[in-house]
Amino acid sequence: VEITNNTLKDEIEDLKKQLEKEQKSYATLKSEKNDDKKALQQERTKFEREKAKLKSDQEKHEQKKHELFQEKESIENLQKELNKKKKELEEAKAGLALQEKSENEQIEILKKNLSKTKHEVEELSQEKTSATKEGEKLKTDLAKAKESLTKSDAKCKEYQVTVEEKDKELEGQKKIIAELRITLEKLEKIEVVHVSLEKE
Repeated sequence: VEITNNTLKDEIEDLKKQLEKEQKSYATLKSEKNDDKKALQQERTKFEREKAKLKSDQEKHEQKKHELFQEKESIENLQKELNKKKKELEEAKAGLALQEKSENEQIEILKKNLSKTKHEVEELSQEKTSATKEGEKLKTDLAKAKESLTKSDAKCKEYQVTVEEKDKELEGQKKIIAELRITLEKLEKIEVVHVSLEKE
């Protein structure tokens, strides 16, 4: 009986140790599970945050594409306006053929400015697909080109007014020449009569 009791005590002690071991293992496993749950939640939060950021980036990209498309249209319209101003400049140049050398030099300067503006617009057109920073630079250069174009337009209008004034001066000269011819014809007739009288 005593041996049996000792054996039972040993078994009980073993079971207690095993139970304690299992309880520790359970607690460790439960702790690991909680850690895994926290890690999973953090990963989900990170995933949602990155997903939201990706959506925001896509929206920004679409907005940038829309802005660049509008800038492209603006550049094309500006190119059309440049062509129109170039044609007006050629017409003004033809009308200024009789003006002084200084005015011709000013036309050459105006042509250079127009060529420079056209070059700037071409550079802007090539940069229209750049990133955000390049897009901002494009807007700045475009504003400068528009300002230069406005100045060119003002110059064209100034020369147009000058041409009209020269036309008026030419009309006045034509009238004076016509009057002088009439006076000359009268004087020639008087001279003929005078010669005839002298002969008589």
